[in-house]
Amino acid sequence: GNGNGNGGKKKPKYADFDQCVELFGEGHVELAESIYVSFLEKGVPAFNQLIKAWSKKDLPALRIAAHSVKGVAGYVCSPALQRAAYLVEMAAQEERIGDLPQLIVNFHAIFQKVRVQVRKDMGLSAKPAKKNSGSK
Repeated sequence: GNGNGNGGKKKPKYADFDQCVELFGEGHVELAESIYVSFLEKGVPAFNQLIKAWSKKDLPALRIAAHSVKGVAGYVCSPALQRAAYLVEMAAQEERIGDLPQLIVNFHAIFQKVRVQVRKDMGLSAKPAKKNSGSK
């Protein structure tokens, strides 16, 4: 074959579209794409809720929002984001206020990287997903 000269070391991606195609889409790229779109549609509002809850120091709301993000992180095969959201969720649940600032900062950074990766994989660099096929 043609060696892709990266010495076999693949940098882990923050979101793995190919893995999602395998996992969810069984080769159906459209399904994987719709999963990615749903990450943008559900993940971004959940992320915003989380930041808002944190600004109000509303721990129950913070826990719920982190739980939502953890779910959508699974959609896009992002263990890093799942873990970051889980750590926020647990700290909120256990009321470990002192741990939360750093956890939120980490979560924020990882979420942004995942969002950039998702948009890049979908070729959505600038244009928002405005495809309403069916209502929910």
